Amino acid sequence: MTFADQDENANEEVQDENDSEEVLDENDSEEVQDENDSEEVQDENDSEEVLDENDSEEVLDETAETGSADAADADTTVDATVGDFPVASLEMLLMTHHTQAVMALGMMPDPMTGETSANKDAAKFHIDMLSIIEEKTKGNLTSEESEALSSILHQLRMAFFAS
Repeated sequence: MTFADQDENANEEVQDENDSEEVLDENDSEEVQDENDSEEVQDENDSEEVLDENDSEEVLDETAETGSADAADADTTVDATVGDFPVASLEMLLMTHHTQAVMALGMMPDPMTGETSANKDAAKFHIDMLSIIEEKTKGNLTSEESEALSSILHQLRMAFFAS
């Protein structure tokens, strides 16, 4: 191979490298565009989250400003719903575990199947969960909440030992 042939091969290799770089540059610009697109989507999502947070803050501010008993009652009302779910509250938590324990003790039929069956392990679990709630919230409950929790636990424990 002569020097001219080597020079021509080198030029072809340089051209091939340049072609490869152009393809890479095109891919890089597509990646940059994809990143920009995803950043725009993220920015839109961030602004939606900010709106949601601002809406929540406005509702809290309005409730604090009005100080209405209706707003406070709305938070603790068990019948109130958010979408398909009831409003989260201590009463709802207690009622959920109470209902599950009563069903597990065989004192109430399962609403999904209509069948009554006893499962002492499940009943014990829900009674224990209520005991933990009582222990961890001691001193932080209103007198009504504390009495309700104590009463629920007493009734469930008696039913557990009777079964």
